[in-house]
Amino acid sequence: MNKPQLKEIYYELVRRIKEQGQSTPKRHGEYVSLHVFDNYSLQLDTWSKSICVYESGKHKDSLGIDFGGFSCNITMVKFWLAHIPNI
Repeated sequence: MNKPQLKEIYYELVRRIKEQGQSTPKRHGEYVSLHVFDNYSLQLDTWSKSICVYESGKHKDSLGIDFGGFSCNITMVKFWLAHIPNI
């Protein structure tokens, strides 16, 4: 999978979190949190496009970032996309 394809999949997750999550302002951009299931939620930093996984309110994992360079864990991004409905 090439980089543009990876970014397209990652940004689909960013879009779903933005559309379905709850925003909290911060100095640059905002945090958007989305409860997904059980004790798990995703948090998007709209400034850096960083997505983090939280379990019971504690940071569990980072899915990726697009700030000064793009990187992501595509396997985990696809997992979370499968658990968030496309509205």
